Order: sequence, then C-alpha cells, then structure tokens
Amino acid sequence: MLLDADLKGLAARHIAALAAPVLSGQADVSLSLRQNSLAVFRAIGLDFVSGERVIRKEILSKTLSEINGLPRFGIEVFMNSQIIAHRLSIAVTRWPDVTQSRKTEKLGYWKGMLAEWRMIADLFQVVYPLVLISQTYHLLALRVGRRGFRASIVRMLKPNDDAG
Repeated sequence: MLLDADLKGLAARHIAALAAPVLSGQADVSLSLRQNSLAVFRAIGLDFVSGERVIRKEILSKTLSEINGLPRFGIEVFMNSQIIAHRLSIAVTRWPDVTQSRKTEKLGYWKGMLAEWRMIADLFQVVYPLVLISQTYHLLALRVGRRGFRASIVRMLKPNDDAG
C-alpha cells in the first residue's frame, strides 16, 4: 500500500476500503479517487497519478532497480506501465471526503507553482506526454465493473456543451 503523506481527512475506513478490492481478489490493483483530484479525473472516474494505491508486492519487487532510478514523482506512471504490461485489473476507491494538500497551500503560491512544474517535468522524464494519455485509456480499460467505460471516454473527449 502506498499513501501520500499530505492527505487530509484520511481515516482507517478509507485505508480499509482501498485495500479491500485487492485483499478480496476483486482486483489486482486499487487506486484512490480523492475529493480534490483533478476534475477530468473525477469525470472519467480514474486518477492515473493517484499516490494512494494497493498493488501486489511481487509486481514491483521485480523492478526495484528501475524504481530506485526514477525521478521523485515518476513512480505512479512507472507503476501504470507495469499495470498495463501485466494487464492487471483495477478497482477505483472513491474518497469523497479525503483531500490532498496542494503544493501552493504548503509552499506558497510561487514556490508551489514551481514545485508543480517540477512534478510534471518528472512525469515527462518517465513517459512522453502522449504516453500519459495512452496510459489513461489503457487503465480505464482494465477497471473492474467498468460499465461506463465507453461513456467515460466519450465524456472525456466530448466538448462541454454547458460551456456556452
């Protein structure tokens, strides 16, 4: 289990809910979907860079040398590549009352924005921007109970009619 250290509102029930799909065999991986995940992630029902995950140790233990060489914020997209390569099923655990402290909140506006850009640069050191989009598509396809998968993709690609 991996958890971000700057979560607010996290309780034992959230941790149990995140672990349950993997422990019960319903899914190979479980990801959180926090209240303040980006709106696009909430719209499609998947936060592909969520730091809160449960994944079987065997999957990551084979790649420890690669993990040790990753930039600070590269582990999630690296894990995504392993999830996709092994075609692991994914459960999404919604945490509507859990948030993560934003970098601007912790560091102030300008330092926080710089830290956000550094995080994005780390992601792009691990995978190219188009790979991030491809990862999202593949991860959505691996979701268990994904009745709305096609609708999620259409909603993600369709322009917002309410935008005026």
